[in-house]
Amino acid sequence: MTPSEMEQEIKNLNVWVEEVRQNLQLVATKQDVHAATDRLRNELLSELATKEFVLNLIKATRGEIRQVDDKVRQVDHKVRQVDDKVTSMAADVQKVAEQVAMLSTQLTGVSRQVAALTPRARKK
Repeated sequence: MTPSEMEQEIKNLNVWVEEVRQNLQLVATKQDVHAATDRLRNELLSELATKEFVLNLIKATRGEIRQVDDKVRQVDHKVRQVDDKVTSMAADVQKVAEQVAMLSTQLTGVSRQVAALTPRARKK
């Protein structure tokens, strides 16, 4: 190899070393990789924990909705029972009203008969 070829090779090596030096800044170290892995693992675990929390919250909410639904059904059944009783009482009240009307008519007739039998007071 001639001296000029050697000089050219040294220049080429210097250029290559400079490129490697610039690229080394972009290359992650083993420590960087472990730190990034740990950070990603923690983020994933956090996300999974959040999803699990939400799923548990949904399950609990569904359970509470079922309980409320059962209570609503119980209240609905009792309302129907009260409605049936009120309907029955309304029929009874109607019957009593009819009987009161008949008694009122009869009493009016009796009071007329009593009035007819009672002597009228004389005027002086």
